[in-house]
Amino acid sequence: NNKKFKLTVCTREAEWNNVKDSYKNLMANNIQIVHKSGEELQSLFNEANITSIFVKPTEYREFAVPVKLFEYLANSKPIIATKGTLVGDFVAKNNIGWVINYDSTEFSNLLIQLEKNTDEIFRKSQEMHKLREQHTWVSRAKKVAKDLVI
Repeated sequence: NNKKFKLTVCTREAEWNNVKDSYKNLMANNIQIVHKSGEELQSLFNEANITSIFVKPTEYREFAVPVKLFEYLANSKPIIATKGTLVGDFVAKNNIGWVINYDSTEFSNLLIQLEKNTDEIFRKSQEMHKLREQHTWVSRAKKVAKDLVI
C-alpha cells in the first residue's frame, strides 16, 4: 500500500456491494471505488496515467478479453497485465504496457520503477496510439466483413 499512488477501481455497484466487505482491510485514502459507465468514464481516462487488467490467471482468462482492453487502447492508456492471460499476451506482443506475474510485490515494484521512469509510460502510450486504429469497433467490423467475403 504505497501512498504515492492513487488507485481508482471502476466497477458495477451491485457487484461491488456483494464483495466490498471482503476488501475493508485493504481500503485506504488513496483508493477510490467508483461506479461509472459510458461517457462518464472519460474523466477517469483523462486522470489516469496507466490502467490495469491485473487479474488472477485462470483457464477463462487464457481466451477471454474484456472490453476494458479496447477502452484502454482507444484512450492510449498503457496497461499492466498478468502473465498467463490472453490480455497479457496481447500487451506483450504489441508493447503497450507491462506483463507481470500475478503477485502484489511485482505490481508494487513495477509502480516504483515507473515512477522513476515516466518516459517509459509515455513510450507505451505512443505505441497504443499507433495501434488503436487497428482495433476500433469500425475497423474490427471491416475485418470481419472482409474475412467473410469469399
